[in-house]
Amino acid sequence: MPHLPAAPLDRVLDRVDRAWQPRRAAHHVILGQTGAGKTTLIKSLLRLRLDARVLIIDPKPAPDPAWDDVAGYPDTWGTPVQHIAAGFGSDREGGGPHGYWFRLVATPDREATGAALAAALDVVRAEGHAIVVIDDAREVCRAYRAHKLDQAVESVMNLGRSGATSVLLATQELGYVPGRAQGAFTWVGHTQGLDAAKGGAALLGKAGKAWVETMSAIPPYHWAYLDNRPGNPGPVLTTESL
Repeated sequence: MPHLPAAPLDRVLDRVDRAWQPRRAAHHVILGQTGAGKTTLIKSLLRLRLDARVLIIDPKPAPDPAWDDVAGYPDTWGTPVQHIAAGFGSDREGGGPHGYWFRLVATPDREATGAALAAALDVVRAEGHAIVVIDDAREVCRAYRAHKLDQAVESVMNLGRSGATSVLLATQELGYVPGRAQGAFTWVGHTQGLDAAKGGAALLGKAGKAWVETMSAIPPYHWAYLDNRPGNPGPVLTTESL
């Protein structure tokens, strides 16, 4: 199998911190199955941008322990809301470290949730200047196809540089997922199944049986990382669990 050079995760995050700028290198694409550590990685990335306005789109209608109450502070990772208003965060009415973070959660009413998600992405497109976290892009784009959320997500990603907007796009598989070719930062984690491993290799610009086997061997909470910035060393494998 091809050998991925090892790199401590903190060094990789240092590189991301220097390179991640919405007007030059905006988007992250994160591929990994349930349990791979996607949400944990997203939290590490958000810690690099504590002053940013953040919208987390969480399509799960049930309580999500990955984002919910942290030691008595339920808004640590964004105030849970069912609608996003224009100018969200301008009064520091949200959660997170400075009141700028919001978590748009699904409800059992799928129609109402789809409309709320579409409206929130419209707000981001109109205003820019935000980090949008899509915690399960496959679910968002597949389950709410009637609201054309795949097109809305891609439109937000296209905004990117001109709107000072970044998207952290996390998914278990690449079907139904728009905008994946726009990732300036690519993270491939623990995957399940041949198609996901092939997709992970393709995200890194690789193909062939050996690379699929390499992707299949990535353990949980480790990442094959690649970016498109100057000095890019090629894919590396993070060596520390988050």
